[in-house]
Amino acid sequence: MNFTKPALFFVALLVLPAVAGGIYFFCGLMDLRTRKGRVSESYFGLPDIFLGGLLAAYFGYVGFYSMRRNDAVADLKPELLLSNAAFMLAMLVVVVFFALMRRIPVSEAAGTEWRHFGPGIPRALVGLAGALPLVWVVNLTSAEWLSERAQEQSLLMVFRKACSTGEWSTVGAVALSAVLIAPLVEEGLFRGYFYGTLKRYFGSLLSAGFTSALFAFSHGSPVVMAGLFVLSLCLTLSYERHGSLWVPIVMHSSFNALSLLTVYLQARGILPR
Repeated sequence: MNFTKPALFFVALLVLPAVAGGIYFFCGLMDLRTRKGRVSESYFGLPDIFLGGLLAAYFGYVGFYSMRRNDAVADLKPELLLSNAAFMLAMLVVVVFFALMRRIPVSEAAGTEWRHFGPGIPRALVGLAGALPLVWVVNLTSAEWLSERAQEQSLLMVFRKACSTGEWSTVGAVALSAVLIAPLVEEGLFRGYFYGTLKRYFGSLLSAGFTSALFAFSHGSPVVMAGLFVLSLCLTLSYERHGSLWVPIVMHSSFNALSLLTVYLQARGILPR
């Protein structure tokens, strides 16, 4: 693997921040090994293994299908993007309703009471500052390793094309989906539900690894899969560190917003691609 000069420059620039971020999350990992963490798994049971398994199989299928359809995503329309986002929200509603029917205090289990939202924002920004250099280094390395076989994530392909051609309805639909709906749904399902359920039966480390692998694979892009795995681990460790799902939700939303902003600036010729 031979890095191009721009990639090598950015990797060198990110070495120290990536080391600092690695130390931050490594300390969180060691703390999780010696302590139980702040995410309670006592609310979940065998019914959640069944429903969670069905949902996990769906996300696995989505990832597999996304990797096979290649450039077909370039013709996605705003209506289809929004209907997909609505379907994702419906899945989260089903999980929440399923929990409420079993008298599970959802907001208490996930730490999503509004009193946690304000303090969660600076905590999320600290976590994001530690995670970003790690994810960027891994993504740059993956892109160089895959070289010509690398294909951009499908939603970013749609967003880049829309920014270049001025299809602002598509730009708005992608931004709404990626910055608001996807972080809420994916964190609610992957961190709040899958991880919490698996933690009860398999422990924190194995559950974090499986949840992160599924999270990365479900996005269907080999070039960012390793980076999304690292991001997911950082989100899970931040959730365990603070005990509130607001923290990974804000981290995830901010990460997606920065990614879209970068693609927008590249598409408009302000930043080099």
